[in-house]
Amino acid sequence: MNMRRSLRCCSVFMAVALFGAFDAAAEKSTSALTVAQTGALTLVNVREVVEGSEAATRRNDFESAFTYLADDVVITTSEPSPDGKTKTTTRGKAEFMKAERESLKQMPDSRYLSEITDVTLAPDAASATASVSAEQFLKSDGHEARGTQAQVLRIEMRKGKPAIVSVKSTMTGLWIDGTKVF
Repeated sequence: MNMRRSLRCCSVFMAVALFGAFDAAAEKSTSALTVAQTGALTLVNVREVVEGSEAATRRNDFESAFTYLADDVVITTSEPSPDGKTKTTTRGKAEFMKAERESLKQMPDSRYLSEITDVTLAPDAASATASVSAEQFLKSDGHEARGTQAQVLRIEMRKGKPAIVSVKSTMTGLWIDGTKVF
């Protein structure tokens, strides 16, 4: 498998799992009503989705991580192409899961680091977005790759529970065997 394609494929899913703790002050301002009472998101239930997905991905347990994705999730990746334009790929859940399973078989030792740079709950609590900065490391065919990405995740209610409904990942840097590709 092409190292660049593998990195892009894996990095998208890694993006789904890239969260840490939310601002405690923001949590205190969240309504005390539960999801069952309002059908709305809270910072607490958004955190549960993202932290669960992150924990599963850190273990390379993508089957568990996939459960945090809505059935209608749209995953969009963008990266520079050799001609100077931007190459964008959009996948649904089934296509994405198939690609991730294949990548995990070929690169079982992948790992990532991340930092949440912003989390916003919509005023009506119908959705939440998170901006994440990520770095991923992969090994394949005797080569090592490091990729950096900027992601935006959107979470909404699906089937009565919060779920990740979209991931937009932009590859911002790629190094193969220590040489910067872009």
